[in-house]
Amino acid sequence: MRRGSIILTVAKFKKNYICPTTFILSIKSLAGQTMWYGVSTVIGRFINLLTTPIIGLLATAIQGQQGSLYAAIALLNIVFTFGMETTFFRFARDENPKSVFNVATSTLIIIGVPLAVLLIYFKDSIAKLLSIPENPHLVTLAVTIILLDGISSMPYSKLRLEGRPRKFAFIKIIGVILNVLLVFLFVSVLPWLQKNGYGGELLQHYNIERDALTYILLSNIIASGISMLFLIPEFKDYEFKLHK
Repeated sequence: MRRGSIILTVAKFKKNYICPTTFILSIKSLAGQTMWYGVSTVIGRFINLLTTPIIGLLATAIQGQQGSLYAAIALLNIVFTFGMETTFFRFARDENPKSVFNVATSTLIIIGVPLAVLLIYFKDSIAKLLSIPENPHLVTLAVTIILLDGISSMPYSKLRLEGRPRKFAFIKIIGVILNVLLVFLFVSVLPWLQKNGYGGELLQHYNIERDALTYILLSNIIASGISMLFLIPEFKDYEFKLHK
């Protein structure tokens, strides 16, 4: 009886025993990944701050409208993803990650797309609520950004789950850099070229004061779209399904 207890205790010990070397390597790997995620976030936010002095060149009213729009975008980003990233991590560790990714992504699409269509349908009312009644098309552009960010949240989560922080950081930083460069192009470079007689007919009707918000949102859409192109390989084995 005693011998059986000893054997059982040894078996449990072997099952739960973690080799010190393996433990140290795991800690190093975790620290490395955390560094990449942290660095990409810090660098991304720092680069994004560069848009502040650029947008500061615009009229105060435009800056206020831009702030209201992006506050609404941040809020609706939460609504569109509705905690799906957390759910993905929770289930992907215990079940088939591919199956969980398929279900999570499909759920985001089947809820996000109709919601986006609904918001665009009521864009005139939303534009009035955001104090931009004369520019309801800005709501359409903002919803496009939200939808792209919502769908891309799943491949980003997949990269984190699979321990690929370098690709995660690269795509995040590239997206931010593209956004800043495009805002700089639309808000500073093209108006300067127009003012100095360059561009000819191409810039004849360019009006940054009138269309500033349109160009700022377009910059974001282009940057998000290009980031999505880098994420396409993560959809290689994707299948639309709403259950495992």
